[in-house]
Amino acid sequence: MRRLAALAAALALGAGCASSRPELPPRRGHLAALQLPPVAEAPYAPAVGALEGRVVLVAFVATWCLPCIAQLPTLDSLQKELGPQGLRTVAVGMDLDGEQVLAPFAEYYALPYPLVVASEPLRTGESPYGRVTSLPTFFLLDRRGEPLGAWEGIAGQEQLERAVRKALKTQ
Repeated sequence: MRRLAALAAALALGAGCASSRPELPPRRGHLAALQLPPVAEAPYAPAVGALEGRVVLVAFVATWCLPCIAQLPTLDSLQKELGPQGLRTVAVGMDLDGEQVLAPFAEYYALPYPLVVASEPLRTGESPYGRVTSLPTFFLLDRRGEPLGAWEGIAGQEQLERAVRKALKTQ
């Protein structure tokens, strides 16, 4: 019985670690869906005007998600290095407690990009991003706001960096 419980726990933890590619949603309006107030001071706002013409990396995360926390150094590094070239990262907090838990999280980790509270349409899958079923989930948007790629689970820094650099060069 203990082995079964240990196996179930290992499988549950591993579910967030497998990097896979979800289907890219065909709908438009990806940038508009991010127009939510950041929970803490941020170097830029997730308003459409601040994101248009930029390559945008959207990260769906939660404060209780260990793979999400493990991915923060990669996101920080990418934003700091590639921000001057046109990358904008926006984290979308999926926590049901919203700003109450996300604001201290953003402050503690000193995120160099905005963290917004997921709206109800983002949580329920009624947004251009579709239903987010795994955390973390990442979407890479081109300079027109159209999806270029999507990843579920922990994505390697090299994998994300390669995709972002390609998007920055080809746009």
